[in-house]
This record gives sequence, structure tokens and C-alpha cells, in this order.
Amino acid sequence: MTIPWESEIFLNHKTLRWIGYFAVTSVISFVLWFLGRELHGIHYHEILTEIELLPRFQIVLAILFTGGSYLSLTFYDYFGLQYAGRPLPLRTTMPAAFVSSAFSNNVGLSFFGGMAFRYRLYSAFDLMALDIAKVVFFCSITFWLGILCLAGVAFAFLPPPLTQLGFPLGGFHAVGFLFLGVVVTYIWGCYRRGGVPIQMLRWSFSLPSGSLALIQVLISSIDWLFASAALYILLPASLDITFAQFVSIYLMATLIGVVSHVPGGVGVFETVFVWALGGKIPTSTILGTLMMFRAVYYLAPLCLAFSIFSAFEFGRHFGLLRRFTNTAQDWIATVVPRVFSLATFAAGVILLFSGVTPDVNERQKLLSRILPLAIVEVSHLFASVAGVSLLIIARGLQKRLDGAFAVSVVLLAFGATFSLLKGIDYEEGLILAGTLLLLLPCRRYFYRKASLFEARFSPEWIIAITATLGSMIWLMMFAHKHVDYSAELWWTFSFNGEAPRAIRASFVAVSAGLVVGIAYLIRAPKLKVIVGNSTIDEATRSIVRNADRTYGNLALLGDKKLLLNEANTALIMYATAGRSWIALGDPLGPPEECKELIWRFRELCDLHGAMPAFYQVDPDNLHLYVEAGLSLIKIGEEAIVDLQNFSLEGRSQKGLRNIMNRFLKEGYSFAVVPVEEVPALLPELERISSDWLESKHVKEKRFSMGFFSEEYLKNFPVGVVRKDGDILAFANLWETPKKTELSVDLMRYSRNAPQGVMDYLFSQLMMSGKSQGYKTFNLGMAPFSGMKQGPLAPLWSRVGAVIYGFGEHFYNFQGLREYKEKFHPTWRSKFLASQTGITTPVLLTNIASLISGGIKGVLLK
Repeated sequence: MTIPWESEIFLNHKTLRWIGYFAVTSVISFVLWFLGRELHGIHYHEILTEIELLPRFQIVLAILFTGGSYLSLTFYDYFGLQYAGRPLPLRTTMPAAFVSSAFSNNVGLSFFGGMAFRYRLYSAFDLMALDIAKVVFFCSITFWLGILCLAGVAFAFLPPPLTQLGFPLGGFHAVGFLFLGVVVTYIWGCYRRGGVPIQMLRWSFSLPSGSLALIQVLISSIDWLFASAALYILLPASLDITFAQFVSIYLMATLIGVVSHVPGGVGVFETVFVWALGGKIPTSTILGTLMMFRAVYYLAPLCLAFSIFSAFEFGRHFGLLRRFTNTAQDWIATVVPRVFSLATFAAGVILLFSGVTPDVNERQKLLSRILPLAIVEVSHLFASVAGVSLLIIARGLQKRLDGAFAVSVVLLAFGATFSLLKGIDYEEGLILAGTLLLLLPCRRYFYRKASLFEARFSPEWIIAITATLGSMIWLMMFAHKHVDYSAELWWTFSFNGEAPRAIRASFVAVSAGLVVGIAYLIRAPKLKVIVGNSTIDEATRSIVRNADRTYGNLALLGDKKLLLNEANTALIMYATAGRSWIALGDPLGPPEECKELIWRFRELCDLHGAMPAFYQVDPDNLHLYVEAGLSLIKIGEEAIVDLQNFSLEGRSQKGLRNIMNRFLKEGYSFAVVPVEEVPALLPELERISSDWLESKHVKEKRFSMGFFSEEYLKNFPVGVVRKDGDILAFANLWETPKKTELSVDLMRYSRNAPQGVMDYLFSQLMMSGKSQGYKTFNLGMAPFSGMKQGPLAPLWSRVGAVIYGFGEHFYNFQGLREYKEKFHPTWRSKFLASQTGITTPVLLTNIASLISGGIKGVLLK
């Protein structure tokens, strides 16, 4: 069933996503149009000439100011660790701060650039995820405090000189005072409420102290001043604008770039400067300066950060680096594919943009003396094909596909070679070769066996690829706009024929992208989904029979959908409720196949716009769900009895021993009825089941537990308690072939059964299992058991603890655990893996609805 307000949330969320995609696409389109209009009459070589004419001492100063900015960013982390209560020396914080900041500045993904890298580095120093989350929170607030403070002062008192463009000064003043008001309010709140826990949704946090808030504003302001100075110093001295006025323009461009959600503000940042300074200095000068600034402030730190991060991987067997790797292995596996996905995409962009821009004349002359023209022309085309292929294959690297790794290695090698053959572009060849050398040792992180065409492209990826190809065409038209177009250009081949080569390269790249896109759209899905029914095929039965865990027998109920791999050796059983697609337990099958199947289920949900969740997963497999982008919350504990050490002897088992002796004296007997004899008992078992449901005033539960079904019960032996030939209680047995686990599902007894009949039945089953060599007996889960309270505990844990303590009216939570405790089990945590957020209550409601057969069943038991 679909909850009405859930549909509303889904529609709003989906609508907002598409509005966001449309907004980003519109911004990119506007930027290309505006720059195209402003650059009319400017040649590509003019911009390159402006870059070459930049004085070296100005570039050196820009590098120094860049260093000052990134040094300031280091103090974000240094004081953030103090705020988190886990201070570390500055030399320790520098690598994490620099690497994460460099990636954040270029990619624009705060979580990817901040949390993942910081976790990878700081976890080596025993920082927990909560501590690192506090550092990321502190750094994010610091980032905005500086820009709001400086922009507030600049807009309020030194507004940018844009009045000639019709920009009202009053608007700047109002925005400036608004920004300053936000900063002052934050500082005031820190002085008043610093250190006091604040609850917001699932998270609990506290504001920094007042003095720490002032430090935040100071170091962030210094950071932004250094960044502004790095660009200001590159501008020509003829520009009649003070540094204070320039800072206001810089901050305005940065704010617009951040709001646009374009990675790194590429294009948006440049558009603002062309618009603001276009009447003061030539547009070619502005763009040449901005290109040099991006190389100094963005590209160079990114390459250095990439090298530092890769050095940790190469040096994982040496000293401190080994410690880093061993303590954060699971999170490394999460970060590495994303890093190389970004690097590969960037390599593709370099090849495509290089293919449509003019080559250096001296290099072309040298090339004409050592290579035939045919090799140069073919290399040019193949480089463009390799470029667009890298854009596409980057998605496969993000999805950890082994095929994507192999293809990326080949494409990077070919791309580096073609870069040299088409124009001796050794700079881009070194970048591609360096990426290849860093990628090669990371083979183990790309383990998935799925087809490359099964890696679904999200709207974000489609927009990124389309925007890159669109930008390539725009760049080609700009770089060669001095050449009059004619049909003969397509067939003109010469060493000096740069425009014809650019046209052919653009056509080949776009064509390759279209071919791959069409092939992706018409591909046949290979996921094998079995809709639940009463007839279960032999493949499913084989997987269930060979599983090491007993819960897989619930697949035989026929009430769930089943997702099988292509080899029919692994499966996921799941059910749907509204937008929630909920898998029960971990996948069944070989570990490698289970790992892949988690991804397949995740992608299947994404294809249908559903929220994926895995209910009741084990602690041993949590890293698989983290790698798949899911979050984890504890939902209870499972009782596991060690049968090898189980006994009815001793003082602790006096109660069970007395029950056993009493039942034997009164003439009760226990027996395990083999599978082939169960059909004859089904009428009597159904009578007992109906009697039990009626006496308990409950409905049959589903999804995570069995219900009475003759077809289902025919699959299992049944343990029964008899007196005078009549069955008084029964439970169907779940067994595993290697005798790793024994468990029960349906446990029913009649009204006439004496008190303690289930204790007698369980004791007999455990003693029987022990005699047959079974290792453990699974008593099932106690919901909300073992969940912690306290100010530092997660919100869900505290809610669960309250439900466990006060939810007896709806479900006997404490009584259930106390009953299982009499068998002295070991308690094992169980988790829910899902996409957490505002939809978590919806997901939990849907799970409860599946188990209880609807919302009415949740409320009425």
C-alpha cells in the first residue's frame, strides 16, 4: 500500500530534483551563450598570447598567495578537531586538510571532498566517524562565515563598481548588511549557547564557543583574502580598481558559482568577471588571467593532492602509511573508485578539448618531418574517440566494474600515445600516463563482474557528459571562428589543417557518444526477477538448500519477489511498499556473487526511482552496504545459542530442567516428523495454528517470518509435542546442509497445552540439534534490543531505546528478550542498511506494514 503523504514527499522530491537538473542545464547554456557573445571577434590565439605575456613574478606571487590560502584551510581542520574534542598536531592535520580541500574546490562535492578523505586519514589516529563528522560540520560553517563576513563588509561599505551596468547600490547595501547580520547572529549564538547540545532531525550537535566562532571568522576571512589576492595580482596594472572593490567582485562570482552547483563554478565564475570587468580591460586579457588563475589555484593543488593521496596507496606497506591503510581499509575502498572516476573523466575532457584547439606550430613542423600525415590524422580522430570513451567509462569506475578498470587502462595508454602522435602534446600525455600509473596498483578496488552497459547513468552524469560535449563544440567554434566554413573542410588533409581536424574530431566524438547512448537505451536487461508465487523454481530451492543461514527458507513462502544473478547461484528476496524496496537479510549465495547482487539491487531500485533497504543484515557484511552508498542503523539483536556448549545441567538451567522432568513424568513426548510425513499432519497442524491465532487475538505476520501455508510447510521437518497421540504444539525446523545453524519459524500451540510447553519444545529441539552436530540454534531477533541512550547516542538509537522500554502495549519487546535469555544465548546486532534522511520514518513504517500485513495490522497487532 502507499501512504498518502509518502506519495507527496516522493513527488516533491522528484520535482525538486528535475528542477535542479533544469537549473544547472540552463546555467551552463547561458554561460556558453554569454561567453560566445562576449568573445565575438576575439581569436583563440589572443587568449594564449595573454597567458604567455603574464610576468613571471606575478605568477610567483599568485602561487605564494595560493599557498597562503591553502595554509589557512589547514587551520579549518586544526580548530575543527579542537571543536570535536580530539585535537591533533598541525603536522597531522595538514595532509587531510589539503587533500580534502583541493578535491572540494575542484569537484564541488562537500561530502565527497570532505568526509571521505578526512575519514580515510583521521581514522588512523583513532578518531571515530562522529568526531570526523563534527570536523566536517565545523569546516563547512567556517567556509561560509568567511565569505559572508567579507562579502557583507564589501557589499555594505565598498560595493563592486557595477553601477554602470544598472546594478543598484541599495541592493548591495541591503545584501551586505543581511550577510553581516547572519555572522553576528552566529557569533552571538555561540557566546550564548556554545557547547549546549542542539537536536535537529537525527543529529545532535553543539555550537562552538564564542572565542572559537571568532577564530572561524578570522581564518576563513584570511583564506578568502589570499584567494582573492592570487587572482588580483595576475590582472594587469592598467585595471583601475582597488583591491577592496575587486574582493567584492570575487566574492560575488564565488557565491554565484556555488549557488549554480556547477563543479568548481567553471564557466560561471568566468562569466561574472567578463560581465563585471568587460568594459575596463579586454575580454581576452580577462580570460587569459582567469585560465592562469585556475591553473595556479585549482589545477596545481589538485594534482599535488592527487599525488599525496596516491602516495599513501603506493606506500601502504611502510611505517605510518601501513597504519593508515590498515585502519581505514573499508573507507579507502569507498574513496578510491570515486577519485579515479573523477580523474578519468578529467582525462577525457583534456583529450576532447585538445582535439578541437590549435596545436603549437613548432611541434607541428617537427611532426611533419618524422611522421606521415595519415598517422597524424588518424591519431587525432582516435584521441577524440578515446576522450569521449573515458567520459563514459568513468561511470563504470565509480560503480567499481572490473571491465571499466581494464578498458580505462587501455584508453589511458592509447590516449597518452595519441596525444604525442597528433601534435607532440607531451603535457596531456604526461597527465594521462600519470593517471594510468596511479590507477594500475588499485586493481583490487574494481571487483564487480557486471557488464559495462548495465551501469545506469544518472541524470547528473548525462548532464555532465552532454555539457562536456557541448563545451567542446563551443570551444571548437571559438578557436576556429576565423576560418570560413565550407563543405570542402571535411575533406581537407594537411599538417596545417587544424580547423578541418577539429571539425572531424568533434563529429567523431559526438557520434561515438550517440552510438554508446543508443546502445545503452536499447540494451536488454539481464536482471532475473521472479515475482513471488506459490511455485518456487529449482534454482531458488538449490540456493536456499546450500545457504549457511536458515532465514533463506523464507524465500519458499512465495510472498516476496526474488532477484537472482545470471548464474542462478545467488538471490535477494525483497518486497515493495510504496517507494520502499526492502530486501530481507543479506543476499544468499557465494560471497563474491552476493557482493555484486547488492549493487544490482541498488541499481534496480535506482532504475525504478525506489528507495533501497536491506532489513536485518549481519555485522560481518556492513562494509558491503557502505560501499554501495547506504547508511546503517541498528534495529535490534539476534539470539544465537551455542549448541556445542548447551546443556540442561547446572544451577542456571534449573528452570528448564524442571520443566523437562515435569513434562516427561506427565506423559508428554517429543518427536521430529520427517518431511515426507508432514503432509498427513497438515489438517491437525492447521487446527492448532488457527486456535493459537484466535487465542492470542493476532493476525498472521509476514515478510520477515512465516505464516501458515500447506505448500510452505511441506518443505520442512516439524518438531511436535504430543500427549496420548494428540499434537499440542509444533514448530517447523529450518536446517542448513553443513549443520552451521538450526532454527524454527512457525511456533504454535493449542489452548489445551500446559504452561511451559514451548520451553519443553525448544529444549528438546536444542538437545536434538546438539546430538546431530549442529553448531548453533537461532532464536530470532529481539527488536530494539541493545540500543543505547544518552546525549551522544544517535537519535534513532535513543528512539529505539524508548520504544523498547515503553512499547509493551504494542509489542512485548522486553518480554521477548527475557524469554530468550533463559537459553543463555549470545546476542548479535542486526542492522538496517538504507538511504537515511527525512524518508527514514516512511521506510520504517513500510517495513512494519509489510510484516503486519498493512497499517491496520501495525496498530491492531
